[in-house]
Amino acid sequence: KTDLANAFLQAGSPERAAREAEQAIQLDPHNRFARELLQRIQSPAN
Repeated sequence: KTDLANAFLQAGSPERAAREAEQAIQLDPHNRFARELLQRIQSPAN
């Protein structure tokens, strides 16, 4: 699931990536990769 989010991020679709990461976190709240991915997406610094 987070690999999918990463793929969307690489494809230049941060909105889709953020949705995928949020879903992954809902499924597994301890998914650190998804949390870090989501933070990276939401960070204005990129």
